[in-house]
Amino acid sequence: MKTALIISFDLIREGELPKSLAVASLLAYLKQDTRYGTEFIAESKSINMWHYRNNITNEFLWDLVEDLDLHRYDTLAISCYVWNEYVMKDFLQIIRKSGFQGKIVLGGYQISYTNRPEQLFQEYPEADIYIKGYAEKSLLEAILMPRPIEKKILKSEVTFSQIPSVYLTGEFPIEQNTKMIRWETQRGCPYVCTFCAHRDLEKGKVYKHELDKIFEELAFFKEKNVQKVNVLDPIFNGGKNAVLILEEIARLQMNTIFSFQVRFENLKNALGRKFLDLAEKININLEFGLQTVVEKEFYAIERPNNLKVVEETINELNAKGISYEISMIYGLPYQTLESFQYGIDWLLQRNAENILAFPLMLLKGTKLYEQKEQFGFVEKVLGDFNIPTVVSSNSFSENEWWLMKEIAGELNPKVRF
Repeated sequence: MKTALIISFDLIREGELPKSLAVASLLAYLKQDTRYGTEFIAESKSINMWHYRNNITNEFLWDLVEDLDLHRYDTLAISCYVWNEYVMKDFLQIIRKSGFQGKIVLGGYQISYTNRPEQLFQEYPEADIYIKGYAEKSLLEAILMPRPIEKKILKSEVTFSQIPSVYLTGEFPIEQNTKMIRWETQRGCPYVCTFCAHRDLEKGKVYKHELDKIFEELAFFKEKNVQKVNVLDPIFNGGKNAVLILEEIARLQMNTIFSFQVRFENLKNALGRKFLDLAEKININLEFGLQTVVEKEFYAIERPNNLKVVEETINELNAKGISYEISMIYGLPYQTLESFQYGIDWLLQRNAENILAFPLMLLKGTKLYEQKEQFGFVEKVLGDFNIPTVVSSNSFSENEWWLMKEIAGELNPKVRF
């Protein structure tokens, strides 16, 4: 029997379930296959990056490899994201140095968004198989095949109706009164913001889960009295499904707090009006990624904002008492210290309830990543997870960047649940 281990370096905060939603979805998909338990089995191991931060040394990785007892597995599947990139190369080398002779399969944004195969092979030479895109079907194929002689890229399209619920199957066991879970109703994003890594690069599609499954999960969350649901959809309010889901939440009379990432412009039509009317009736927090209110900046990142709609919506949210937050980015193309401050002031003058600001990070495969030279971006490795962060450009100095960071720190947004 073939044996696989999925290893993930996750960001799991206190009160969250001890496994990523992505890994749970992979396991649920694998376990529904008729060959599971006879031809192959799969397990998972999550390393919570919040616990270790910058303390993941080579000694730690050697101890981890020894504890995992890797000789028991034919396949290691490892997730690669920007927050674990700084440990990945050492980890892969240590796995091979330990004597592991099986397949190493890599997936995640760092793999999907690396454009050239030769770059993947050069950056992660210890791996055998690289999965691009949503990994459920490709991982199944990778587990069942023998170790390839030549490096292989897999990018099989997933039929979303065939992905079982991680909650209803028990892959994510929920106890009564669970504090917080993560949930998705769709994957992908229809927009082309140059800084964002949520698009399906192959087809640019948005893949929606079946409404029947979504409604069953909602009923399950109510039964378990889940306290909060953080919805991972990049843009939740992109169509009629959003209204149908809110209607079901209202019908179930759920006390759960739902946090949705939404777009201002999608609230200006009849469907958007209905969305806001429903939002007023349920326990909801809306997250708006506005990024900037300066025209030159938002056109540079292909993220145009209708400021009239933004202003009208803020007024309506305030009048209706709907909880919301607005996030901005500092370090954008053409941005200056003054224009960043202008954006914050613009929101404050309109009585925006809860403002956050985050530094720009250039993610692999995004258009902005390829425009480093054009905008004169200079990066430094900062923070708990050694993530390269833009600290200066053609339009602002590093000293000015630190002042923007100070402004962001003084916003003092409400503490998240």
